Amino acid sequence: MRKPIRIGIVGAGNVGRVLAVMLSSSGYYVEAVTGKSPHNIQIDNYSAYEINGDFGNKQYLVRVLADIEDMSDDLDVIFVCTKIFDGIGNLKTLRPKIGPNCSVVTIHNMFWMDRVATVVDPNNMVCMYLDFSCVTVGKKTFVKNSDGIKLGVVRKEAFEKLELVHDILSNVCIVKDTNDIVGLAISRNIINVAISALGAISGMRLKDILLDRNGRYLFCKIIEEEMALFKKIKIKVLPYDGKLDYNLFLKKSISGRLYKRKYMRLLIKNNGNIVSSALRDFELGRKSELIVLLNNFLKTAGFNGVSVPYLREIYEMLCQISKNERRISENAFYDKNLVKIGDKK
Repeated sequence: MRKPIRIGIVGAGNVGRVLAVMLSSSGYYVEAVTGKSPHNIQIDNYSAYEINGDFGNKQYLVRVLADIEDMSDDLDVIFVCTKIFDGIGNLKTLRPKIGPNCSVVTIHNMFWMDRVATVVDPNNMVCMYLDFSCVTVGKKTFVKNSDGIKLGVVRKEAFEKLELVHDILSNVCIVKDTNDIVGLAISRNIINVAISALGAISGMRLKDILLDRNGRYLFCKIIEEEMALFKKIKIKVLPYDGKLDYNLFLKKSISGRLYKRKYMRLLIKNNGNIVSSALRDFELGRKSELIVLLNNFLKTAGFNGVSVPYLREIYEMLCQISKNERRISENAFYDKNLVKIGDKK
């Protein structure tokens, strides 16, 4: 008889809360490492978490721990749901808890998988990409689902670990496996970085960004610079959601312009009210993953000799906003330093 599956969650923020409630309420043993929060109602060693939205309305008392060191040594799966700037430090602390048969599941975006692999044996790594979003308001976490969860591995030796994680998560949402998790993650992040960066410096919705002449221009330039780097380092970028082909989007021809116009209209129609996921961090003065991600991107571009002037300038603007040296402004797209880049060409 197989022993019950034991699951650990490091980081019970928005995503961690959702997984903790969904998995606990499905009958799995779950223990979560979480920090102090006014949103946590703690009873002995349990916290009451509540989720609402596309995964249903659920409330559950989740077993919580103060520190990673307090986690059990015999966990079958550990989900790491921290911010990327905390991830490597947490993984180093977690390393003694990772047995040979333990699956370590990390949420992925650009320039993160290689760093995880320096800390965790790739044979234990399962990469997860989320096609759902969640936000905590008060004591409730609200979920908006697009297409569940995507899973992949960087080594075929970890496929058995992936199968276990797939079986577990399939009990709570849609799960799909991909044989190119790098290409998938990058395809999602290319457009997400453009939306997040421009939304963070301007405070504008995607619709307003794309209806603004300079906003539309910068949106395309950011995607162009990202694609230039991935082409240089020979990473094949998959079409976004299997539909938006970035190469066609950037093609300098009549067919390319028509293709670009078509997808701009679709983005405005279907996703126009999207607001930068990073905007709230900058408004509240919190450390932003976007700055870390862009910093890693710029370092990689510099190392490979790829010029990315627009992303470099937008990164500087975001750093100034984070230091209260600059305001989020609807006029950001007309900043003199951004305009100068175009004038030099």
